[in-house]
Amino acid sequence: IGPQGSALSAFGTAIYRDSLYIAGSQGLMVAPLLQNLNLQDFNSWSVVSSSVGLPTSQMRHVAVWNGSLWAATAQGLLYFYNDVWQFSQNQTGSTIRSIDISGDRMLITAAGGVFEWLDDGSFRGLNLGVPDPSNAIFHRNAYWVADRQKGLLRFRGNATDLLSPRGPVTDQ
Repeated sequence: IGPQGSALSAFGTAIYRDSLYIAGSQGLMVAPLLQNLNLQDFNSWSVVSSSVGLPTSQMRHVAVWNGSLWAATAQGLLYFYNDVWQFSQNQTGSTIRSIDISGDRMLITAAGGVFEWLDDGSFRGLNLGVPDPSNAIFHRNAYWVADRQKGLLRFRGNATDLLSPRGPVTDQ
């Protein structure tokens, strides 16, 4: 679905209102979800351009949270609110690795840790002490974090559980 039908890398998808969004190597792409529209035809897709405040460079994450469409770039978070794109500077101190939606929470992982975007528009770091997180969710009053060094971790109150499957560390 890239230019002239070329292949492109797609890293994330989201449905917002009546459209399908793809975070990919060409930026944020959009196509309306119409019954007879051929989504395999590159002519059905458009790149949400810099004319609306978005970079046309690679985007790796897109999600719907709290009634808004969110996308992440190396520079920060973009969100579509009241039909206008807004920008929030990257406050993580490193490249965003994931945006994960868990009920009413939006969790963001970066090499610097796990962060939460709050309903009031504020941003806070969660002091979980996770050295290299790749994803995080909140479920049943616990934060669950996939970490590149430690594996799967569960944080409930002051308790931390390392959840490692029984078996070899590697298949080698």
